[in-house]
Amino acid sequence: MIIDKMKIVESLQHHTGEIDPRLFVVALTASLLSSLVAGALYRIFYERRGTGSQINRAFPLLGISITTLFIGVQVSLPLSLGLLGALSIIRFRTPIKEPEEVGFIMLVIASAITCATFNFQFLVIMHLMAVLTLVLLKGAFVLKSVTRDGIVVVTVAGGRLMS
Repeated sequence: MIIDKMKIVESLQHHTGEIDPRLFVVALTASLLSSLVAGALYRIFYERRGTGSQINRAFPLLGISITTLFIGVQVSLPLSLGLLGALSIIRFRTPIKEPEEVGFIMLVIASAITCATFNFQFLVIMHLMAVLTLVLLKGAFVLKSVTRDGIVVVTVAGGRLMS
C-alpha cells in the first residue's frame, strides 16, 4: 500500500514543471506593481465613500500571494490538488460593504492571474480599460449629479403635544 502511494507520488513528480526563479521574480514584481496601481485607483475614485474600509491596504499582499499560488499550481500537479482542497474551506467573515470593493478585488485577482501566466500585454490592456472605465463612470456620475432632482428635508421645531 505504501509502495503504491510512493509510485503515484513519483509519477506525479515527473509531470512537475520547473520555473526560472528570475521569471518568478518578474511575475511577482509585475503583480506587486499592478496591485499598487489598483490601490491607487481605489484611493482616487472610491476612498472617500461612506464605509472607509481601506481595503486597498490588502491589495499588494493579495496580488503577490495569488500570483505565487497560481505559479505553484502550474508547476506542481500534487500541489494544485492539495490547494484545491485547502482553499475550498476558506470563508471570509468580514462582509464587503461597498459593491465597488468587489470590483477592485476582482481587478487584483485578475491582475495576479495574468502575471502568473506571464501575459503582461493583457495586464497592460486590462489596466488601461479599468482606468478608462473609472474615468467614464466618474464623468457620468458628475453629469448625473448636475441634472438630478434634489431632496428637501424640512424640519419643524415642535411644541408640546397635548393630550
